[in-house]
Amino acid sequence: MAKENIIHLGNNGLSLIQTENGSGNKIKINEYRYIPFEEGTIINGVITNIDNAREALTDIKKIGAKSATLVVDSGKEARKICVVPSTKTKNIERICANEIKLLNEEFENPIYDYIYIDSAKTGGNKILLSVIEKEFIQTYVELFEEVGIKLNRIDMSTNALIKLTENTKEFSKKNYAIVLVDGNGVSSLIFNDNKFVFRNFSRITAMPKTDAYIDELVALIIQLRQFNQTQYIEKEIEAVYFGGLDDFEEEALFPIIKETLNIKAQRYEFNKNIVLSKKLTNFAIHRNLIAIGSSVKR
Repeated sequence: MAKENIIHLGNNGLSLIQTENGSGNKIKINEYRYIPFEEGTIINGVITNIDNAREALTDIKKIGAKSATLVVDSGKEARKICVVPSTKTKNIERICANEIKLLNEEFENPIYDYIYIDSAKTGGNKILLSVIEKEFIQTYVELFEEVGIKLNRIDMSTNALIKLTENTKEFSKKNYAIVLVDGNGVSSLIFNDNKFVFRNFSRITAMPKTDAYIDELVALIIQLRQFNQTQYIEKEIEAVYFGGLDDFEEEALFPIIKETLNIKAQRYEFNKNIVLSKKLTNFAIHRNLIAIGSSVKR
């Protein structure tokens, strides 16, 4: 089975996992490295301290990562769910190019990707169109070239998380949210019947491990619930699965969500298709969901 290095540059640090795909949608994680960043090295996916990011990638290359997949995670990505006919890829690409012009975003030089979500009730298929400026991606491409790490492919984080949820049998036909916390950055996704419907990026102003920090997270879940109730009247969020929180924050937050909103809250760390190497005794699945999702093959 072919092995793949996957790199995700978050607000707090660089994560590298080495995976291989097995039978029955199994994903084996063989290696893991994490290199913390200086504060402010990356903000919302934008590299603001190129020297620190370069140093981290250089360290990754020294341990043998000469090629890798990059997962891009940024609120600068525009997203739109589109209905397209069952047709050839080149025709879908033409539809995507037209849809980009209709977005409430101004792109000078957009590049895009799309991923299948579901069949549409009116016929055809629902896809998620993701659009971002080429210049944004080019910064990463040039940095990887400078360090000498070959980029095999670039994945969008939303697409990676959609693939991950599809690969999680426990989510079948459920209505839920996934909330990923990366320092003061928060990414929230809603899935109804285990199909993606919404993603939002936001920031928390309070310091981690404080009451104010927990209060802001609770307010965020309330907003998610209200949005879902407004847009999808028949779909109630049954559970919220978190990634990136520490034990203290989980113990403070989860009971509040359950008691005040009657929504189950727990750590996302139970996908039976994820198999860890025996040496990865301290690997935290919930802190690496984006990278793991990118390794899922459709």
